[in-house]
Amino acid sequence: MGVLSPRCLLTGRVEEKRRWSEGIHLAVEAKEGLPIQADSVVMAQITYQSMFKLYPKLSGMTGTAKTEEKEFLKMFQMLVIEVPTNMANIRHDLPIQAFANARGKWEYVRAEVESMFRVGRPVLVGTTSVENSEYLSALLRASKIPHNVLNARPKVAILSFGPNVNVNDIWFWVNNAAKYVGKSENKSWTYEKAKSIISESIEMSQSMGLDELQRLVEEQSEMYPLGPCIAIAYLSVLKDCEIHCFHEGLEVKRLGGLHVIGTSLHESRR
Repeated sequence: MGVLSPRCLLTGRVEEKRRWSEGIHLAVEAKEGLPIQADSVVMAQITYQSMFKLYPKLSGMTGTAKTEEKEFLKMFQMLVIEVPTNMANIRHDLPIQAFANARGKWEYVRAEVESMFRVGRPVLVGTTSVENSEYLSALLRASKIPHNVLNARPKVAILSFGPNVNVNDIWFWVNNAAKYVGKSENKSWTYEKAKSIISESIEMSQSMGLDELQRLVEEQSEMYPLGPCIAIAYLSVLKDCEIHCFHEGLEVKRLGGLHVIGTSLHESRR
């Protein structure tokens, strides 16, 4: 039998320890044929402000305390000290815009993302719910704008080898590699076994240098040292990625940096 757990509307994450109040959770459990559990009862409650006052010493660091300086002084008799940034702030803040309806707002966001995409500038869009992020994603797909949606929806990881590579060929290569490292002719590697070997090789690359790995390959050349070979390949790809990311970062800086779009104001003034 399953267990009923609500999902947060903002993040999309399942909140296993929470239950709906006023008998709603029990009613849904009965409707779905699940075991009806006892409703939670609040035995005592306390505000954050009162709980913090129970501590003999208080201190903290946050990026949103300056606007609530008076509240900290009144509630906790604490001063707020503003620490300057290590480097000058070069962020360019644009004015806040208001729209008559949600459709107009999302269409404006789509057009803004498209204009940045045309010049090659990366964009980060923040939304207040999973539904909003997926709605915007649908608009971007309709405009054929490549993007990634980062929310709490469970996704199935799909490994793509390209249009000209057969997945069966991949397993053929893996199985032959297994034979080289001492596996029997009629025993093939599973996905978990291949994943384990690759993970061990990556750990080897992090604990040994490139010169040491190359020397190990030369010493064990007759034994087909698969692990060290994968480790060397990993370090080579990692180095190429670092070079690529460095040059790509220079290009992003030239275009003005990351373009961030906030689609809603937070309820708090901070």
